[in-house]
Amino acid sequence: MKASLLAVPVALILTACVSTEPAQNTQTTINAAPAKAALTDQHWSARLPDEKMALRSCILADKNINAILYLEKSDKATTLVVEEKNGAVKNCVVGHNQKAKLLPFEDQLPSHITRFYPVGKKLGACAKPTALKDADNRLMGTVCQ
Repeated sequence: MKASLLAVPVALILTACVSTEPAQNTQTTINAAPAKAALTDQHWSARLPDEKMALRSCILADKNINAILYLEKSDKATTLVVEEKNGAVKNCVVGHNQKAKLLPFEDQLPSHITRFYPVGKKLGACAKPTALKDADNRLMGTVCQ
């Protein structure tokens, strides 16, 4: 059994990991900013376990992200309002291809916004920390209200 596994060429294994789908050059306009009225949804963090791939894409795109301030999903993209370590607020837009694009955030945030700190990020001042877990009961981070 071990001999047959070792006989498989490494190149074959690597090619199986690479996507063979052709790249599409279609341009689509993404509505990046969530509607101002939507920023009042205080239960947005409950949708984070369903948007783990978008969350990961944003964190990989910008290593300075410290907290997630809001999540908005549309038919075209998922938009995360993120806060960097230096306090800068940006929109992180993730399309269906799971590629993140950082854009300026130009709206005003509500004064008492819920923050989500992913695992490994520095937790800010928090009155009511609540652990957020995914469907497999794995810790995703801390929701701070």
